[in-house]
Amino acid sequence: MDFLGLNKDQWEIINGFANWLAAFGTIAAVCLSLKLARDANRVKAKCSAGTRIIVSTGRQRLHEEVLQLKVVNMGDRPFTVTQLGWTVGLRKKTHFAQLFSTEDSDPLPLQLHHGGQGHWYIPAELDEGWYARFGTLLLREGEPWLRTLRLVVTTSTELTFTCKPDAKLLGKLAEAITKLKSETQAGTNPAV
Repeated sequence: MDFLGLNKDQWEIINGFANWLAAFGTIAAVCLSLKLARDANRVKAKCSAGTRIIVSTGRQRLHEEVLQLKVVNMGDRPFTVTQLGWTVGLRKKTHFAQLFSTEDSDPLPLQLHHGGQGHWYIPAELDEGWYARFGTLLLREGEPWLRTLRLVVTTSTELTFTCKPDAKLLGKLAEAITKLKSETQAGTNPAV
């Protein structure tokens, strides 16, 4: 007996593939459900570091350049941000803790729930400027390789999140380091 040009033996072979396909679909569904259950308990965050200009309508400051450090909780599990800092280097990393004023920034420690954000602002141009101060620290530790500079966000769960600063921040820091090197070679800046 033939149906659609295939005999009974050929149909049994085709139906055997259907069982294999159903088994593969079941295994894939179990693996996906396990992955989703495991990801629900993970701490996920996205961080960024960049330069911003604050524009104010007040009379005291019209605009001010600041470094903005930002953390967003991208997962369902809450966590607490305990410290902000920087690292530079590949094998031998140098760690720096970042201090900031609590006037415009969120206080630390800061608990973030799903979708919660933390913002920290560091004035870039006070006195000698953040770029020159941080550049001086980097030069004291050795020749900085700015491609390895990362913002480090430490949490209460002992997880750390890192991100690369934006190109504008790296460019201004590179300019400050170049200026410090030229002042050191000329003998006008003994701080380095």
